[in-house]
Amino acid sequence: MRVTSLGLYAWLALSWLASCHTLSANENRQGTRYAILIGVDNYRVESSGYHPLKYAKADVERLSKALLEAGYAQGNIRLMVDGSGSMAPTKANIYQQLKSITSDLNVTAEDSLLVVFAGHGFSDGGRSYLAPADMSGAARTTSAIP
Repeated sequence: MRVTSLGLYAWLALSWLASCHTLSANENRQGTRYAILIGVDNYRVESSGYHPLKYAKADVERLSKALLEAGYAQGNIRLMVDGSGSMAPTKANIYQQLKSITSDLNVTAEDSLLVVFAGHGFSDGGRSYLAPADMSGAARTTSAIP
């Protein structure tokens, strides 16, 4: 088991760059662009085993601004950062936002969905996981997102 936060950031950055290239290469496409941007700074060391981060929230907030400048509609960007309510980056809320975009909005094959997670992640038994804000260290693999 090892923490892979830096590798996760690099992978996310490359994924985002690849999606931007694809979108600019397909300027004539008719689909709608959606984004779920998740930033978790506030981990509770006593329950998750992870120390808080400093820039995950700021990173996704800056990315949100960049996506708006690139032509994403404000209402199509879901920003999930530390806080409370339905946009807090908990496991249940993240799954609910994914469900909402993929089923409630009638996303078609021509649409694109960019999902970015800035936070801790880990590997266990050859499987990778994202650590939402409410992850429990006692139940790591069941409280994280595979």
